[in-house]
Amino acid sequence: PPPVTPTFTVTGSGWWQHFNGYSAICVAFSTNPAEPNASVEVTVAGGSVTGGRSETTRLDSTGRGEARFEIDQFGSYTITVAVTAGGKTVTQTIVVDVTSSPGSAPCG
Repeated sequence: PPPVTPTFTVTGSGWWQHFNGYSAICVAFSTNPAEPNASVEVTVAGGSVTGGRSETTRLDSTGRGEARFEIDQFGSYTITVAVTAGGKTVTQTIVVDVTSSPGSAPCG
């Protein structure tokens, strides 16, 4: 029989931080079970992103990763995290509603 494709889930959260003249959204994500070095594509939709809307990265040795996007407007941003490991891609959507409040954590 063919090998069984590994099954894993992706979880994540997002937050923002305001700077002088712009803001940034950060997302942190992980897999369960851990998928070290798995390929990740992170894309953001909505709002006003000042740089690229996608970022490709890899999970670290514990199956965790982060991505950051600079923005210049308040509003709702939808971030899709797509993790590929063992020939299988699993996605998770994170919605970040950016307001004028200072944000909940550093996002430098």
